[in-house]
Amino acid sequence: MRINLILLLLIGAACGEPNFSESQGTGSGGSLSRFAIRDEYLYLVTGYTLNTFSLSDGSFREVNSSTISFGLETIQAQGDFLYLGANDAMYIYSISNRAQPEFIFRYSHIVACDPVVVQGNRAYVILRGGTPCNVGTNQLEIIDITNPYAPVLLAQYAMTSPGGLGIFGDCLFVCEGTAGLKMLRVADDVVTPLLELSEVNAYDVIVKPNSILLTGEDGLFQYAYTCQPPALTLISSIPVQRAEF
Repeated sequence: MRINLILLLLIGAACGEPNFSESQGTGSGGSLSRFAIRDEYLYLVTGYTLNTFSLSDGSFREVNSSTISFGLETIQAQGDFLYLGANDAMYIYSISNRAQPEFIFRYSHIVACDPVVVQGNRAYVILRGGTPCNVGTNQLEIIDITNPYAPVLLAQYAMTSPGGLGIFGDCLFVCEGTAGLKMLRVADDVVTPLLELSEVNAYDVIVKPNSILLTGEDGLFQYAYTCQPPALTLISSIPVQRAEF
């Protein structure tokens, strides 16, 4: 059973760093989020479309919809840009005009599931094979987005079965399902394994300056962490009882 990510977004917002904040450029809303907020606009990905809603004056009305050629999975907002993870590519849209997202670049890859988080001028993209997204491959990619009109692949790192991910500073967390949670250091675009948490079935993670919120098959977990030296300490958990059929 998976906890609804909307719950995680609300928890993240209550803790002071919602998905739509600019603070530190972190992916604190969870990398598997299907919506993001910038100013008075909400952006929602549903299958093959990017939908824009106005939230001004307490309203909630759709003002724009763009069709994209392949299955959309995730969305991250940073500054004047949206980064969309799809089965075949990472799509970049400009939202200089908040009401009308404008396509600017398609960073293509092999067919695979594709969560993405953005921090500063780097995008961290997960490719996951062996799923309904196709056979694909299992790896982490680090992409230079200094120029969003011409992204550049900087590094690749093999993973086992990656899913959700989150980053703060040089510390990147990647959920690998039954393979647990991996903490990686990504300083200078070099990926260095730090530690693994194998006792959880990890689905998605929200990363904050000194703690993470982790969803798994068995519930919601909060861990304190340090990257140097690498350490993870369980603070609290909300177990989920699986239904018997």
